[in-house]
Amino acid sequence: MSDEKNLPDAELARLMQDISPAAARQLDAGLHAFASTWLFNGNFMRCRACGLSQMASQGARPFNHLEDCTSASTAAPYPWRELANQLQSLATVVR
Repeated sequence: MSDEKNLPDAELARLMQDISPAAARQLDAGLHAFASTWLFNGNFMRCRACGLSQMASQGARPFNHLEDCTSASTAAPYPWRELANQLQSLATVVR
């Protein structure tokens, strides 16, 4: 039997329909909040407020914002970890 990584899109879509409305809202809200602060572009994570970016390979380091960045005090200090957590919650919900 194949695991979720090998499911066709239609099967994955069917599984996503089985998510409870509360779990779907929580997942959507978390990803929306993340995307309001960060722009993910290939192997770069860019702060929408100050425009600085960080490569995925530097994700174990805290993100450095410009000194006057309006998101510096509220944004996740490790955006790559935050994205991984959001995606992990998606994998958990789909199972």
